[in-house]
Amino acid sequence: MKKLSHDVYTRIRQWVYLHARFLDMARWRYHFEGGPANDVLHALSFYQNDDGGFGHGIEYDCLNPNSSPVQFFWGAAGILREIGCDAKDHPVMRRIIEYFENCPYVTETGCWYAIPSNNDYPCNPWCLYTTEPRFPGDWLPEENVNAGAVKFALTYCDEDSGLYRKALKIIDYRISLIPRLKDYLLFNQSREWQGLEPSDFTSIVQLAEKHKIKSSNECRERYGQILSIIKEWGFPETHQKIIRQIETNGAARPVDLDGIIDGLSSGRVWLEGGLRCADPVAKMRGACDLQSLWFPIKGLIGDMIVLKEHGRIS
Repeated sequence: MKKLSHDVYTRIRQWVYLHARFLDMARWRYHFEGGPANDVLHALSFYQNDDGGFGHGIEYDCLNPNSSPVQFFWGAAGILREIGCDAKDHPVMRRIIEYFENCPYVTETGCWYAIPSNNDYPCNPWCLYTTEPRFPGDWLPEENVNAGAVKFALTYCDEDSGLYRKALKIIDYRISLIPRLKDYLLFNQSREWQGLEPSDFTSIVQLAEKHKIKSSNECRERYGQILSIIKEWGFPETHQKIIRQIETNGAARPVDLDGIIDGLSSGRVWLEGGLRCADPVAKMRGACDLQSLWFPIKGLIGDMIVLKEHGRIS
């Protein structure tokens, strides 16, 4: 059985200690060096605002300090799950629930992906809040993360709460838009973006079925609608992606453990000579970009957690 070598582990550890954010350092120590979960929570606390939401670039694509749903979904939520602090009665989660209950960016028709104040801080282009037609009109500004908001409400909120009732309205509204997926697919010819909304719609139907909000028969009909539209108007790979999502009910695909080990062990900046280059000035500019430092560390910690769970670290 292939395992990550001690030499590669040591070099990865050194890279993390040299370049990781305090938060990712706390995660590393928790998972691999017996560090306490409270250190991770302490690090997270600096990203949590008074309103209970998260900002300050916990999701690397946007350094907006203001709270937004995406900063929680893509930044804090997974870390809280990692350390077992995602129960709804946990103090941190209670504050997050309060944030979403009062969040102006979760409406009865969906959840905002980008928020206006993103435009005042460094962010990647896809995080800019725009009134330009990046997607057809009905998708602005509520795009891509509606299922995340629905899942959060159905998981953490009581049925008589305002957010839970709002989630039910989001489900109905987004399902009513399924026929307009044709417009979305025709408008958006980017392979990277085209699969996002169909996947989000499919996830909403899956949540409605799982929580018995819609009947299995109706949900099967909705899956058929989505697949039929994508088959006729979308890319073949988008169609196959949604088929897999429906067949697996959104479960994670099997992990290629040998592939993770090979990836961590070859051609990465943390390996010996990884920063060697022919153009030192250009390399310096690239290597000192925050995302060039932070994204690989976030990814490698996730990969290392998987390898540890499967006993694949020497």
